Parts: sequence; C-alpha cells; structure tokens
Amino acid sequence: MGNMCASAEGAIRKAGGGEMLDKAKDRISDGVEIPYGQEKEIPDLATKGVGQARVGIKYVSKEGKRVDAEFAAIEFSKDGAKIDHATYNHTETADGGCKHLGDSTGSAGAEFIALKIGSIAEEVQAIIMCCYIFNMSDEINMSSFDDIKLVLKAAPGDGDDNLAPICHMKITPKDDATHTGITLMALYRAEEGKWKAKNVYSEGAGPSNDDMIPACTKLFAELGIASDAPPPAEGE
Repeated sequence: MGNMCASAEGAIRKAGGGEMLDKAKDRISDGVEIPYGQEKEIPDLATKGVGQARVGIKYVSKEGKRVDAEFAAIEFSKDGAKIDHATYNHTETADGGCKHLGDSTGSAGAEFIALKIGSIAEEVQAIIMCCYIFNMSDEINMSSFDDIKLVLKAAPGDGDDNLAPICHMKITPKDDATHTGITLMALYRAEEGKWKAKNVYSEGAGPSNDDMIPACTKLFAELGIASDAPPPAEGE
C-alpha cells in the first residue's frame, strides 16, 4: 500500500500537481479550518484526566522584515478579571493549565503552548490566545507578516507522538495595518464540562501580554464573560 501511495504521489507531482498536493497535505495535518466567528468543541480526550491540547502559531515575515513575534495565553474569570498568563518569560500559569514551550525570534518561526485543560482553575472562564510584536518600531507592525496560522491539536496524555489535529485558523494581515497585536483564538467553557475553541479577532498592541488586555475585553461578550464592551466588527 505504501508503494502504491508513493507511486500515485509521484505521478501527481510529475503532472504538475505538486503544489496542490502539498496544500492538501497541510490541511489534513492541521485539521479542519475554522472561519472567523465559528467554533469547534474540544474533544474529551483533551479535556478529561491527563488529556492535553497543543496550540501553536506559525508565522512568516515579509521579505526584509525581522519580526520578533510573541505568543501568549491569557486566562480570564467570568467577571472579566485577568487570572494569569503563559508567555516566553512567564512560562506557566499557577494552575499548571497553560505552559509556553519556548521562544522564537526569527523572521519565520513557530511558538507553542501546551494546555492541560483538566488542570485549569475552576474560576477560569476563557483563555484567549494572542500574537503581538515585541520589537516594535515605526517600520514593524502586523502588516510586516506575510502569513499567520494557528493550529490546535489534542492528545489523551503527554507526548507529541499522540497529538491529533483538531482545527486550524488562518490570518492574512492587512497591508495597511498599523496595530502591533491581535487575538486569534479563544478557548472557553460552554455547557457543563465542555470547552470550545472559537476563531476570534480583535486588534491590539505589544510589546507585552498586558498591552493586549483591551483587545481581549472586546471578545468577552461572546465568551460568557460579563462585559459592557461591544463585540468587534468582522475584519476590525
């Protein structure tokens, strides 16, 4: 079977379909794509017992731009208070539910956060994932990125070998953007015992996770968090 698959792939590439095939493989390896505003229930294998989820961003800067992108998970309570965060310089939340797995500083890179959802404190209603720029300047902002992709995977226990793709989300930054941070995805408590991942978007600023809190508050109303802030308009 393996030889047959390899032969079929070779024939497709020989016929000029290599790029199409690579894109199809990429979609499969990263799970189903969730459009803006849509959500997906996180399977029990990642939320019960020692199950885990892994959230990562993959980014590419435009030619000639060196962007030091940061990835953060920020925990919020049901009344909108910040509880804790996981970033490159504060790697793990006090409840052990979110752990940043290492910094990336190149023009293209990836950063990951491991989530032990079963360990997340009861008072946490939502975890908002943010990407923001550390090395801000007049020439460096979100328009300096060519592409940003967020991927969510899950496993019934520790270890990369068991990770299964759940979903992914893509963002193509606007060429005229001047902001230096965005929210990308939120995990929140839905009905009893269930967590959902939602494709969210609001614009904010770096260079720290605290600077992103105003952008996070714009999402509270759609995540079951008490707030007077109106939700962001699509494409804000």
